[in-house]
Amino acid sequence: MYAVPRIRKCTSKVYIGCIDLFGNSGCFDHILDLLSNAKLMESCDDGSAVDVSTMGLLSKCITLPHTVFHKSFIV
Repeated sequence: MYAVPRIRKCTSKVYIGCIDLFGNSGCFDHILDLLSNAKLMESCDDGSAVDVSTMGLLSKCITLPHTVFHKSFIV
């Protein structure tokens, strides 16, 4: 479980289900791995490197649903 409904924040079962599916597919782990281990380059020509724009987009993907994250996922 990655997300739970929060009153006055988000109670959409579809949104929560999508976040859980995304997490259960290993996507959060993959993004965290990229943010932690990828080399920062000026362009994304190399598959093991990311540029600043990509780092920003990945960071946004992982932080947008912060209001519904389950506390065990945050820890």
